[in-house]
Amino acid sequence: MTTSNIAGAIDALKREIDKERGELDKVERELATHQSEVRKLEDARNKIRAEHSNHERELSKLQTELQSLSDKH
Repeated sequence: MTTSNIAGAIDALKREIDKERGELDKVERELATHQSEVRKLEDARNKIRAEHSNHERELSKLQTELQSLSDKH
């Protein structure tokens, strides 16, 4: 290879590396956004599950209390 050919190949590789770096940065930003959205959704899901569980326990207590009152009468 000639010096000119090597220099051309180096320039082409540098351009390709810069292009790939830009694509990688874009994908990493998008991934970070999605990960943030996933965390928010997981937090919301966990909150709803906790509320649901509390409501189920409350319902069970009320049903037990109602049954106890019904049994007394």
